[in-house]
Amino acid sequence: MPFTVFATVGILNAINMIDGEDGLAGTQVLAALVMLCAAAVYSGNVTVFQRAAVVAGAVAGFLVFNLRFPGRTQARIFMGNAGSALLGLVIACFTFRLTQNPAHPVGPILALWLIPLPIMDCLVLMVRRLRSGRSPFAADRGHIHHLMGSAGHGPLGISIVLAGFSFATGLCAAIALRLHVPQILLVLAFVLLCLGYYWLTSRHERAIAFFRRLRPRRAMSSPDVELANSKETGA
Repeated sequence: MPFTVFATVGILNAINMIDGEDGLAGTQVLAALVMLCAAAVYSGNVTVFQRAAVVAGAVAGFLVFNLRFPGRTQARIFMGNAGSALLGLVIACFTFRLTQNPAHPVGPILALWLIPLPIMDCLVLMVRRLRSGRSPFAADRGHIHHLMGSAGHGPLGISIVLAGFSFATGLCAAIALRLHVPQILLVLAFVLLCLGYYWLTSRHERAIAFFRRLRPRRAMSSPDVELANSKETGA
C-alpha cells in the first residue's frame, strides 16, 4: 500500500509537471492510454481495455481543441491542474489494475515505460533542484519542453516528437517483456535513460544543440518560440 500511494502521487506529479505546453500533457496521456489498451488486449483484460479506450477517446477529442495546429495562435481549451491530476490518477489506476492482477499477468515494470518522458523529466529536475539547494517543486525553465522551445521547436512539433518518443520506448519495452527479457534489465535501462538525460541537460548549450538537431528544416514557429529564441540571444 505505501508503494502504491507513492507511485500514484509520483504519476500525478509527473503529468502535472509536463503540462507546460499546449497539447503536450494530453499527447503523453493519449500515448499511455493507447499502450494500456494494447497491453489490456494482449493480457485479456477486457474491463481495462474498454475503460481505457473510452478515456483515450475523450482525450483525443480534447486534443482537437488543445493542440496548437498551424494557424492557431493559442489553444481553445486548457487542461489545468485538475485535469492533469485526474488523468494521472486514471493512468495510475489502470496500470495497477493491469499489473497487479494475477489473472491478467503484465509485468509491473511496464508502468515505467507508459509515461517514460514525464517521469524522467520530473525525476531529473527534482534531483537537479535539490542539488542546487532549491525546493524540488520550484518553478524554472529546465523542463524538456522549455529546452525544445529554446531550440526552435513549436508547440505542435514538441508534442508530436515527444509523443513519438513515448510510443517508441513503450513499444520497445513491450517487445522486451514479450521476449522475456529480465525486468531488472528494463529497470536498469530506464535508470540509464534518466542518467543520460541528466548529463545532456547538465549543460544548457549542449541540450539546446541536441534538440536543435531534432528540429525539422521547416519547423513550425510561434510567438513562444520567438520569445524563447530572443532570450537565448539576449535580444
